Amino acid sequence: MAHNVSKVGISPNPIRLRNASHNAKIVRSPHVQQAFLVVSDMVTLIVSFTVAISYLQLTAPHRLMGVEGRATGIIGILWIITLWLTGTYSVQQLRAGATEYKRAINATIVAGGITGIMCYLLNYGYPRVFFGTWMLVGAAFLCLTRLARRRIMHQLHMRGLFISRVIIVGEIRHIEELVTVLRRETWIGYQVGGAITDDLSRSNVSGVPVLGSLADLSSVVRSQDIQAVVLAEGSFQSSSEFRRFAWQLEQSHIDIILAPTLTDISAERLECRPVAGLPLLHVGRPTGLRSLSGLKRAVDIAGSALLLL
Repeated sequence: MAHNVSKVGISPNPIRLRNASHNAKIVRSPHVQQAFLVVSDMVTLIVSFTVAISYLQLTAPHRLMGVEGRATGIIGILWIITLWLTGTYSVQQLRAGATEYKRAINATIVAGGITGIMCYLLNYGYPRVFFGTWMLVGAAFLCLTRLARRRIMHQLHMRGLFISRVIIVGEIRHIEELVTVLRRETWIGYQVGGAITDDLSRSNVSGVPVLGSLADLSSVVRSQDIQAVVLAEGSFQSSSEFRRFAWQLEQSHIDIILAPTLTDISAERLECRPVAGLPLLHVGRPTGLRSLSGLKRAVDIAGSALLLL
């Protein structure tokens, strides 16, 4: 009897597990993430407004009242709308890369330009010193809050929180390379939940279970609780097969990630240039040798100068 009681005591509560799974799906929802980003930017703009108005009070005491106060609210709303329209809240850019920062800065420039044009057309004199200060402080704060949020998320990912489960599709050797990279770089927040390959002679790849063949890709993806599909080399035989697969996932929130056969290459050396409908990935030359040669040249010049003295 004691043995049966202990079994019941350690068995998980199915209702609690369902609730936890439901809550995790809500947190990972793109709409929830975008709503959090919008609220975060609203708070950031309010803080930057407070800093700018404080600076204005120190340099040229002035109060924003009446029409100026309403104009400030309109500028703030225009700023948020511009951030949205420029793709700043795209969840695909949140994990890494400089795109998120560039879009925030570009949106600030566009919002400032639209505001200046509207003030000119309406012959309205908004305080220029305050406006310029607010734009500069706001752009800096938008980038800093994104950097802080990204650092926090990286730390949470390394602790196993807010992880996105992915399935890797392709040939065995390419799946093994991607599994190695994703296991090493845990800060990215991707957990490999399975692999799909036509080589069914193995039940797992680097400890990752093989869930089926390429013919079963669509059904496996729908049956698994995943957030992204990583397509490695050998995942599709033609572009038409890839398009059909993408159409099947059109109504879902599952991201499609294309992983070329390039690993452990600096992001600064990679640039995607669409040419005639082909997404060509250009790889820049290594700069390590050039940097070392420049350093050696500087040391030689400094040493020669010391000897001449």
